[in-house]
Amino acid sequence: MGTGPFGHSPAGRFNVEIPTNDVLFVDPSPRWIRAERGGETVIDSRRMRMLHQHGMLGRYFFPRDDIRLDLLDGVEPVEPPAGAPGLDGYVAIPWDALDAWYEEDEQLISHAIDPYHRVDVRRSSRFLAVSAGGVELARTTRARALFETGLPTRWYLPREDIAAELEPSDL
Repeated sequence: MGTGPFGHSPAGRFNVEIPTNDVLFVDPSPRWIRAERGGETVIDSRRMRMLHQHGMLGRYFFPRDDIRLDLLDGVEPVEPPAGAPGLDGYVAIPWDALDAWYEEDEQLISHAIDPYHRVDVRRSSRFLAVSAGGVELARTTRARALFETGLPTRWYLPREDIAAELEPSDL
């Protein structure tokens, strides 16, 4: 949004004229997204994809199998725009049709998070195990996930969930 390449007022310029209203960009996300309606989880996905369009906020699209459509009476899933790459079998659910949205274990407010301009640390109840040479060093369901623009997800574990002996280092 804003001054980015798909924003209302891009700060930079492309080297060719691009019909920005026709450009669709779809990318997969490493994030765990869930949503609730009436106290029930209706979306639970680690396979979400985000659609970016000129002048619009990014929008989550989910595989139909990750959505409890039977709990969405009166809510019509939104099909992707024609020509959106990699979204066959995916649908979006209007943000305001659900009571709460979560990224990992943190509630999101107002809209999907733009993954290209973020540094976020999220609590996560995912099961995570760390091993080396067949020896388990740690296991937890209390990790923190660090999502930083352009970098792979990094995981931080509570000291109490680490079985290996920790020793100070020069690093």
